[in-house]
Amino acid sequence: MERWSRSAAAFLIVAGLAVGCYLNALGGPFLYDDQRDIVTNPLLREPGRLDEVFTTSFLHEGKTRALYRPITGLTYWIDHRLFGPNPFGFHLANILWHTAASLAVLVLLRSLWPAEPLMALMGAALFAAHPVHTEAVSWISGRSEVLATFWGVLAFWAHRRADGGASTAPLWRIAALAAWLVALGAKEMAATIPLLLVMTDGLLGRPLGWWRPGRLAARYGPYLGAAVAYGAVRWSVLGQLGPVGAHQYFHGASMSIRGPTMLKVAAGYVERFVLPVNLNASWTVAHARGLTDGAGPLLALALLVALLGLAWAARRSATPVAWGILWTGLALLPVSNLLPIGELAGERFLYAPSVGACVAIAWVMTRGGKPSTEASSTAPAPLVWVLGCAVVILFAINTVDRNRDWSDDLALWEKTARQSPRSVNARMNVGKALFQRGSVEDAARHFEAALELSPTHVDALNNLGAAYGQLGRIDEAHRAFHHATIIRPDHPQAWYNLGFLRYRQRDFSGAEEALRRARDLDAQNPKVPYLLGLVAYRRGDLEEAEARWRETLEIDPSFTKASRNLTALLEARERAAAAERR
Repeated sequence: MERWSRSAAAFLIVAGLAVGCYLNALGGPFLYDDQRDIVTNPLLREPGRLDEVFTTSFLHEGKTRALYRPITGLTYWIDHRLFGPNPFGFHLANILWHTAASLAVLVLLRSLWPAEPLMALMGAALFAAHPVHTEAVSWISGRSEVLATFWGVLAFWAHRRADGGASTAPLWRIAALAAWLVALGAKEMAATIPLLLVMTDGLLGRPLGWWRPGRLAARYGPYLGAAVAYGAVRWSVLGQLGPVGAHQYFHGASMSIRGPTMLKVAAGYVERFVLPVNLNASWTVAHARGLTDGAGPLLALALLVALLGLAWAARRSATPVAWGILWTGLALLPVSNLLPIGELAGERFLYAPSVGACVAIAWVMTRGGKPSTEASSTAPAPLVWVLGCAVVILFAINTVDRNRDWSDDLALWEKTARQSPRSVNARMNVGKALFQRGSVEDAARHFEAALELSPTHVDALNNLGAAYGQLGRIDEAHRAFHHATIIRPDHPQAWYNLGFLRYRQRDFSGAEEALRRARDLDAQNPKVPYLLGLVAYRRGDLEEAEARWRETLEIDPSFTKASRNLTALLEARERAAAAERR
């Protein structure tokens, strides 16, 4: 095994694991955000709009999401050109990117610990097969995590590679900086790469005197400049650096709530690294009102302090363990809600941090507790090696099994709702899947359950209103849509839904008022002017109807109903004019 770990066979083993674990994900459909970000995204369907991938918020979703990820959008655009709207091609690309990331991890570990080839192989194998990665790999929209990790690891490796030779050092520095900017363009998680480099320099002691001010400026100054440039571009596109207001998960919550709650989340992350069972697409963690709000925050704090203590104790005798713990902690900073983001937690967030966890686990497995001072060429005890291989195999089996959950939207969210019955997100998505399948009554019950958990959830109100409308419960539907507009007066879909319902009730004045509010909030939704055209037509204002349908076609030239109605209106006008002439 020692010979294999030092040869090209190690790359074949890691690549085989990365591909083999996800072959059964190739048949999966577009799920959840895939519909919005890929299937219905005009930037992907229309080849001439590639430049907008770089000049708008992530996949044309509006500035409020505060997501600037042009590299991820570019890969989707390429996939759409190659495969069309076929999820197979997108899943294939995800698997290939995961394989590339796993091989990059192997290269990185071999470069950091060249005398520990078995550990490098085991760490990369664990990374390739770890079940916690299924959300990032099996779900197409999880690709941003994989891309950011691949390019971030390449940037890290190139930066360290620059220390190997003076003549080529500038080229490697440039390559590292370029790769880091690409990683940032994939997802913000890559922002911690410079911190990870500083940590590694301090822990591994290379190069000599790296901490002196002059060397610090030369070694890390370019990253600071690149970060400023990236922030300026991000600000120019989004008008902000992160989500604001209601788009923050902890909107209005103080650090006394965010801190203890995120301690509980961090403990959950540690559990998923070590024991990745009962994985869940939507976590629910009760907000802690302080460190003493139950045992959870204090126990989580004790666990994290113990891990930091272990890192300190292992910094010389088991350096990879210390490095792994610190890598994991630092890589989680962007999703720690120290600066509030749009979500509480997610298993896809663990993709990049798991590099460190896999290294720490691999060290224990391959060294069997032997300190770094002992000969590194000493083969691990057979029992230790068998245990390590067994863990990789169990991880792989669990990953293959978890992929099945991502093969169907209803199966995924029903399982998630069972695991997290208080998850609003899970209830909402079960309801959507049932609604699309025509099980409207069952869908309504899930939307009602979501509203019981979160009475001011606007999307739940909108979806419940749509379900009530399908069931003929018009008054209840009207109340749901109206309530949504009161809670969120700036929500265009709520106003559109209210306008559509009023149109069905033949309340044309009320419909026009609501639809004009919707158009003021979102001028790019072609359904709004189309429906305004129908309202005008019903009221006998044919000129207004014509203007609104023309507006619809300016936004979306492929809007068939608007084109058909406009043609019929113009033909009727011509016939009337011809009759008058006769």
